[in-house]
Amino acid sequence: MIPLLLVWSDVIIAPITVVLLIVAYEVVMDILVPIWVYKDAKKRGMEAFWWMVFVFLFDFLGLIIYLLVRPSTKIQSQSINIARNEWLERIS
Repeated sequence: MIPLLLVWSDVIIAPITVVLLIVAYEVVMDILVPIWVYKDAKKRGMEAFWWMVFVFLFDFLGLIIYLLVRPSTKIQSQSINIARNEWLERIS
């Protein structure tokens, strides 16, 4: 005979685990990922606010689309390179 406590714990723990996984997914996809997208889009010179909203509304699909359309290099890096090249031309 299976102890009643073991059966009862399986009945309670399984749904709690599922709920915790769903909550963790929602926290990541609805809070952390849009914040990261906002920061990343801003660094790349994109419309950061609208990309954040897009990813918030479309979750994983929105993140995939953002990752596919974002520029491969950051705008800051390009502007630093341009400024460095202009400076090198001036001094030479």
